[in-house]
Amino acid sequence: MALLRTKITKAVLLLISSGLFLVVFIIDIVQRSVEIDFEIISYLRHLLIVITFLTFYFFLESLWQRQQGPAKKLGFVLVLSLIVGAASLFLSMLPTSGFDVKNYSLNPLGFDVIVWANIFSIVLGI
Repeated sequence: MALLRTKITKAVLLLISSGLFLVVFIIDIVQRSVEIDFEIISYLRHLLIVITFLTFYFFLESLWQRQQGPAKKLGFVLVLSLIVGAASLFLSMLPTSGFDVKNYSLNPLGFDVIVWANIFSIVLGI
């Protein structure tokens, strides 16, 4: 029964994290399409990002096995950092339409930039 509960907890944490990433992505798309500059939407987006990374952190903590020695834990961190580095290198090579600089801010030129910027922030945020 405890094994089933931990699996359900892991699935719920992963679903909440993924769902909140999707909500942040939708907020970015709506802000780009409508060009709304309400500060409450920006604060809500930042709050959702913090909650998302916290839930993903709890998910990773639930995967972490407590009985492992320091060498295995260090190896896990090394492999995870190699995956993040490889994903960052791959994402930086993808062609995008870029950003436009106006009034000391970067404005995306297309929706593909929003998609790749969100994916890049997810990869580097983890």
